[in-house]
Formats: sequence, C-alpha cells, structure tokens
Amino acid sequence: MQGNCRLPKIAGLVGSLAFALLMVGCATPPEPEPLPPEPEIVAPEPAPEIEPEPQPEPEPEPAPVVEIPATPIAPPIAIVLTSSQPAYLDVASELAAYFENHVVYDLSAESLPPVSVLRSINDSGTTAVVAVGLRAAQSAVSLSEQPVVFSQVFNYRQNDLLQQNSRGVAALAPMEAQLAAWIEVSPEIRKLGIIIGEGHDDLLDDARSAAQKHGVTLDIRIAHSDQETLYLFRRMLGNIDGFWLLPDNRKCSTKRGGTTSLLPCPTTRCCKSEPRYRYRQSPQTSRKASRVSCAASRRAILTTCRR
Repeated sequence: MQGNCRLPKIAGLVGSLAFALLMVGCATPPEPEPLPPEPEIVAPEPAPEIEPEPQPEPEPEPAPVVEIPATPIAPPIAIVLTSSQPAYLDVASELAAYFENHVVYDLSAESLPPVSVLRSINDSGTTAVVAVGLRAAQSAVSLSEQPVVFSQVFNYRQNDLLQQNSRGVAALAPMEAQLAAWIEVSPEIRKLGIIIGEGHDDLLDDARSAAQKHGVTLDIRIAHSDQETLYLFRRMLGNIDGFWLLPDNRKCSTKRGGTTSLLPCPTTRCCKSEPRYRYRQSPQTSRKASRVSCAASRRAILTTCRR
C-alpha cells in the first residue's frame, strides 16, 4: 500500500516539472539590454604654456652730471694811474665795475713817490697791476713783482714796456675805423696831414691803407721835437683839409711840473677852411674810449693772471 501511494506523488512531481519546462520553452526570452556606449576618449588638452615672466627693463643709466664751471673770481688787482686826469680816471672807473677787489693808486699825489707805491703793492698780495698812462706803466714794469697790463700808452715800443711780465692794450682804435668815422662827419675831406715821431711804421702803413680805401691823400711828416712839429704843421696847413692828430707825447707836448702832459694841436686852426676848430674830445667819446680800453685791459688781466 505504501508503494502504491508514492507512485502518484512521483507522477505528480514529474508532471509539474514537465509543465514548468513546457512553459519555459514556450516563453519568449527577454531581449538583452543594450550595452552602454563606450565613453568617447577625448585627448587631454595640452597644458597651457606658462609664459616666462618678463624680465624687468634695465634701469636707464643716470645722465652724466655736467659740472657747470664756477664763475671765475676776479683776482685782486692794483690800478696805478699816472695822474687824476679824466682820461685815466675813466679807465679806473670802468675797471672798478668788473673787479670788486681793487685798490687805486695815483702817482701824481705828493704823499708817496712811485717807488714807495710799488713796494706797497708788492707787499699787498695783489695778483696783477694795471698801469694807466706812461709814467704809471714805466714805474710798474720796472718795479712790480706781479704781472703788469698797461694802457693809454702810445709810445710803448720806444719806452721798452713789453717785457716778459707785461702786456699792453692799444692806445688807438684801428686807423680805418677812425678815418671812416671822420669821413662820415666830413665827407668832403680829400687830403689829411699827419705829423708823428719815429718808430711807428706799422701805424703809418695802416693809415695809408685806410686812406687808399676811402680815396684820401695823406701828407705824412716825421718830427723829432715838439718845435719841429709846430714848424711842420704851419707849413702843411694851407695844403690839407684836416690834421690827423696822433697822441705822440714826444712831438706834441709841454712840461708841467716836471712831467710830460699830452696836448692838443699847437694851434687852434686844424684845416684851411673857416671856421677855426679846437681839438676837443666829447664826454661821450671819452667814455666810449675808456670802456674799450677797460674791456681790453680786463681781458689782458685775466689772461695774464692765468699764466
């Protein structure tokens, strides 16, 4: 009985399995799920180039320091005057405007002789001496221990004033400039007289060149004394339109108190036509001549003191 009972159970189990297998075989298998797309491989972006930091620009070199030369300090000078006449005082006055450290000495003063004056200058620490006029130039050149610059001296060669320690400033403006100014005032001039002492050949050559340029004839005479000057002047007076007076103290001078002084022409008439003229120098002309002489003296002083 037990054996018969197990057979239906086994048969039922087999049937269930067969039915299940049948159902499984008839069932449509599910579609496989699509595979996810493969990720796109993107090439990595190149790393950004790192620009090097710019080098700092070099600082410009400082401009070279330009040294401005200091204004030269005017040296202390001694101004020695032959006398106190205006022609000399004007030069001293003009020089005093440029040289603050200066002392003026007048040799015409009776308090001290020239030897004592120059000894005092030598002991004063002065670096240069300006001598104005012949007597001052002679004393300074012979006695001064400092460089000497002389002015207002016409016969410097005859007095041997150019030495190793001395320099001079011309006493006259160029002859051509003098004649041009004269003709501008008196264009009718055609013949001029000149009386001068020996030793001025260069000056006379300049006068001849100037006269030729302006169509003027010159009557030149050489005198050896002031008396001969007067004689020659009287003889040429009727044949000239004007007299070119040069400051030769040897030939147109007089003695006053033992010293030589420049004089104007020995007579009041200086040309053959009337009216009569007196030789005079206007204040404006005198001041201009003093400024020219002063400027030349100042340059000579500074040049001499730098040596």
